[in-house]
Amino acid sequence: MATANDYERSAGTLRDGVLTLHLVARPAQWHPTRDSDPALPVDALSEEGKAPSVPGPLLRAPVGTRVRGTLRNALAETLVVNGLRERGPGTTERPLIVPPGESRPLDFTINVPGAYGYYSELHAGDKVIPGGHGTSLVGIIIGDTARAPRERIMATTFWNRLIDSSAKAPEERVLFLINGKIWPHTPRFTEQVGDTVRWRVVDLSFTEHPMHLHGFYFRVDSRGTLDVDSAYTPEQRRMVVTEATPAFGNFTLTWVPERAGNWIFHCHKPAHTWYGLRYTVTNTAAPDGPQPMRHDVLHVEDGMSGLVVAISVRPRGTAVAQQSNGPRHRFRVLAQQRAGFYGVDGAGLGYVMRDGDAPPAADSIRIPGAPIVTTRGVPAEITVVNRTAYATAVHWHGIELESYYDGVAGWSGAGKRLAPMIAPGDSFVARFTPPRAGTFIYHAHADDAWQMSHGLYAPLIVLEPGERWDPATDHVLLIAGGYANGKYVDVLNGSTAPPPLELRAGVKHRIRVINVTADEEADLGWFARADTTDSTLVTWRAIAKDGAYLPARVAIERPATVHINPGETWDFEVTPKVGDTQIRVRSFMRVAMPVVARE
Repeated sequence: MATANDYERSAGTLRDGVLTLHLVARPAQWHPTRDSDPALPVDALSEEGKAPSVPGPLLRAPVGTRVRGTLRNALAETLVVNGLRERGPGTTERPLIVPPGESRPLDFTINVPGAYGYYSELHAGDKVIPGGHGTSLVGIIIGDTARAPRERIMATTFWNRLIDSSAKAPEERVLFLINGKIWPHTPRFTEQVGDTVRWRVVDLSFTEHPMHLHGFYFRVDSRGTLDVDSAYTPEQRRMVVTEATPAFGNFTLTWVPERAGNWIFHCHKPAHTWYGLRYTVTNTAAPDGPQPMRHDVLHVEDGMSGLVVAISVRPRGTAVAQQSNGPRHRFRVLAQQRAGFYGVDGAGLGYVMRDGDAPPAADSIRIPGAPIVTTRGVPAEITVVNRTAYATAVHWHGIELESYYDGVAGWSGAGKRLAPMIAPGDSFVARFTPPRAGTFIYHAHADDAWQMSHGLYAPLIVLEPGERWDPATDHVLLIAGGYANGKYVDVLNGSTAPPPLELRAGVKHRIRVINVTADEEADLGWFARADTTDSTLVTWRAIAKDGAYLPARVAIERPATVHINPGETWDFEVTPKVGDTQIRVRSFMRVAMPVVARE
C-alpha cells in the first residue's frame, strides 16, 4: 500500500557528500482520503525495502552533493524518467530509460540551489501510454544552501484514469492532490499570531495552480521552473494573495499571521477544489447541476475537495476586538436569480444593489455583479441577502479581515463561532475595515464552480481617502465563465461579445483586470489596431498586483499584455491615443472587446 508523502524528510543516506539511494517503480494501491475509504490503483516510486509513496521521494541535500544509486523498474511497461540530472548552462535532458524488470544506475550532482521536479512516462514500445499512467511517478530534488531556512513543502499532483479508453469520448476520472491527499485529508497547519511561516509550493502536475491565501498577504521570495530556480532580491519581492505555480515549477512564500482564527490556502481554480472530485474515489460519476447542501456536515468538508489546506491561527496573549464608533460604509447586496437566463443551463445568478428608492425586481440580476466601492480605513458593513434557491456564502477575496467574516461556511471563525451558510431567504452581515486601497473581488464560496460560473462574482474596489471612483477613467475588465448554447464559455464583463470600451484620449486611465474563471489561465492583450491580424501592443504601466502596489523595479512601462490566473487581479495605467484598438482575451476560447479613444 502506498503512503502519502509529507515531504518532511529526504530519501536515501547522506554521508561524506554522497546521497545514496535505490529507487523502485512498482504498482500499488493508495488511499487519497482516509484508510477506510476505497483504495485506487497507482504506479508509485519507493526506496528499495520501503513502502511506495504518492508523490515520490524527496532528494534533499546541500548543493554539491553527489547522488548515486539505482532505479529499478518493477512495472510491466518501459519507464522513462526525466529530471534526475544536473541543472545549469550546458546541461541537457537525458531521459533515464528502464525496461521492465531491469535497473539503471543513478549518478548526478545536485549542483544548483532551489527545487526541481522529476517526472515519468510509461511507454509501450515507442509510444506513451495514455490515460494518466505515470502521473504519480514524480518527485522533488532540492539543493540547499548553507543558510536555507526551514520550510514546509506542499506538492500538487494529478491522478487520472480513463473509463473505457477505447470509447470515442472516454470518461475521465481525475484527482488533484496536495502531498498525496485530497481535502479534507490534506495537511493542516497550526500557527500562532506573529509567527513567521515559510512554505514552498511545488507543482508536479504540469499545470498552473493559482494558490490563494485567505485573509493575509504573503511575500513571494523565489520562483522556479524545471531548469532554473531564482531567489528574488529584496527589491524584487512582491506581496500578493494569489500566486500561480509555474507548470512543473515552484515558488516559495513567507507570511506572518496577524489575526487568530481559521483560514484556508487553496488553488483558486474551482475545478481543482470542486466537491465532485471525491466521487473519483468511489468510481462514480459526479452529479450535474448545483450541489445539494447537507446540513449534517460542515460545508467546508462536504462542499470542497482537491487542492485545499487548512490553517488554524492561535492568539498570542489576549486579543481585544477593536470597535469603531465613527462613520462607516453600509451596503446591502442581494444575491438573486433569473430562471432560464442560460436557457438549458438554467438560472442565471447575480449580485445587485438598490439603485434609488425602489428595490430591485426579484428576478433582476447583474453579471458581473454590482461593484462595491469603499474607502481604505473606513469600516464597511455589508449585508448579503440570499434571494436565490441555493444556499451560498461570500468570500471577500484579498481583504484582510476577521476570520468569522471570511466566507468559508463551517470553518471561518474559531471554536464554536463558525460562519454559517446563508440559506435561501436568509442574510449575513460581513464587517471589515480595509487597510489598503486596490482591486479586490467578492464571490460565492459555496459550490464555487457552479455558482461562480452562473454569475455570483463582482469587483470590490477600495479607494484612498478623499478619492472618488470615476467610471469614465477607471475601468474593470473581468474575465469569467458563463454559458452559451449549452456550453461553458469564457466571458469578458459578462459577454462573449462585449460592447466597445470608450475612452478619452490623452487622459490617464486605470485598468483593473480580474480573473474568476472556473479553470482557465488567460492571456489578455491590448492591441494597437482593431485589425485582428496585427500583433502590435499598446503600452501600459503595471502598478499593482492583488491590490498591493508593485516594487518600483517591477512597476515599469511594458507592452500591454498580462497572463492572469483565476483569483488574480492586476492594475495598470494607460494613456490612450486617438484611434480604434482592441482588447483580446485568449484562453480555451477567444473574446475581443473593441476600444475607441477620442479627444
